[in-house]
Amino acid sequence: MEGERSLKKMLSLEEAWNRLLALAPKPPLVETSSASSQSRFLAKNLAAKRTQPSNDLSAMDGYAICGEGPWRKVGESRAGTPFEGS
Repeated sequence: MEGERSLKKMLSLEEAWNRLLALAPKPPLVETSSASSQSRFLAKNLAAKRTQPSNDLSAMDGYAICGEGPWRKVGESRAGTPFEGS
Protein backbone atom coordinates (compact mmCIF):
# COMPACT_ATOMS: atom_id res chain seq x y z
CA MET A 1 0.00 0.00 0.00
CA GLU A 2 1.10 3.49 -0.68
CA GLY A 3 2.45 5.42 2.31
CA GLU A 4 3.27 2.32 4.34
CA ARG A 5 6.83 1.63 5.33
CA SER A 6 8.23 -1.72 4.42
CA LEU A 7 9.35 -3.68 7.45
CA LYS A 8 12.96 -4.76 7.44
CA LYS A 9 14.57 -7.51 9.42
CA MET A 10 15.72 -6.28 12.83
CA LEU A 11 19.49 -6.00 13.25
CA SER A 12 21.23 -8.17 15.78
CA LEU A 13 22.83 -6.35 18.69
CA GLU A 14 26.28 -7.22 17.34
CA GLU A 15 25.50 -5.84 13.87
CA ALA A 16 24.00 -2.65 15.29
CA TRP A 17 27.05 -2.20 17.54
CA ASN A 18 29.44 -2.74 14.60
CA ARG A 19 27.59 -0.17 12.50
CA LEU A 20 27.74 2.37 15.32
CA LEU A 21 31.46 1.80 15.86
CA ALA A 22 32.11 2.22 12.14
CA LEU A 23 30.59 5.72 12.31
CA ALA A 24 32.68 6.83 15.32
CA PRO A 25 35.99 8.55 14.58
CA LYS A 26 39.04 6.75 15.93
CA PRO A 27 40.92 8.90 18.44
CA PRO A 28 44.67 9.26 17.99
CA LEU A 29 46.96 7.01 20.03
CA VAL A 30 48.80 8.92 22.74
CA GLU A 31 51.56 7.60 24.99
CA THR A 32 51.23 9.01 28.50
CA SER A 33 52.17 8.20 32.08
CA SER A 34 49.70 6.42 34.33
CA ALA A 35 49.59 9.52 36.55
CA SER A 36 48.20 11.63 33.70
CA SER A 37 45.97 8.96 32.16
CA GLN A 38 42.74 9.82 33.97
CA SER A 39 39.70 9.75 31.62
CA ARG A 40 41.67 7.87 28.95
CA PHE A 41 41.22 4.36 27.57
CA LEU A 42 43.79 1.70 26.73
CA ALA A 43 44.41 1.12 23.04
CA LYS A 44 44.89 -2.60 23.63
CA ASN A 45 44.51 -5.15 26.42
CA LEU A 46 46.90 -4.95 29.35
CA ALA A 47 48.26 -8.17 30.87
CA ALA A 48 49.94 -8.47 34.25
CA LYS A 49 53.47 -9.89 34.31
CA ARG A 50 52.69 -11.84 37.48
CA THR A 51 49.74 -12.70 39.67
CA GLN A 52 49.28 -10.75 42.86
CA PRO A 53 49.28 -12.21 45.44
CA SER A 54 51.48 -15.06 44.24
CA ASN A 55 49.64 -17.60 46.44
CA ASP A 56 45.97 -18.44 46.88
CA LEU A 57 45.12 -16.05 49.72
CA SER A 58 42.02 -14.32 50.96
CA ALA A 59 42.05 -10.98 52.76
CA MET A 60 38.82 -10.06 54.50
CA ASP A 61 37.63 -8.42 57.64
CA GLY A 62 34.81 -10.18 59.38
CA TYR A 63 33.69 -12.91 61.69
CA ALA A 64 32.84 -16.56 61.20
CA ILE A 65 30.06 -17.86 63.43
CA CYS A 66 28.08 -21.06 63.55
CA GLY A 67 24.91 -21.97 65.44
CA GLU A 68 23.14 -20.00 68.11
CA GLY A 69 25.13 -17.87 70.59
CA PRO A 70 26.54 -17.01 72.92
CA TRP A 71 29.77 -17.21 70.96
CA ARG A 72 33.34 -17.03 72.17
CA LYS A 73 36.52 -16.02 70.36
CA VAL A 74 38.62 -19.08 69.54
CA GLY A 75 41.32 -17.50 67.40
CA GLU A 76 42.54 -14.64 65.28
CA SER A 77 44.05 -14.38 61.82
CA ARG A 78 46.03 -11.40 60.54
CA ALA A 79 47.90 -10.69 57.34
CA GLY A 80 50.97 -12.92 57.30
CA THR A 81 49.87 -14.78 60.43
CA PRO A 82 47.15 -17.32 59.62
CA PHE A 83 44.93 -18.88 62.28
CA GLU A 84 46.51 -22.15 63.38
CA GLY A 85 43.56 -23.54 65.33
CA SER A 86 40.70 -25.72 64.18
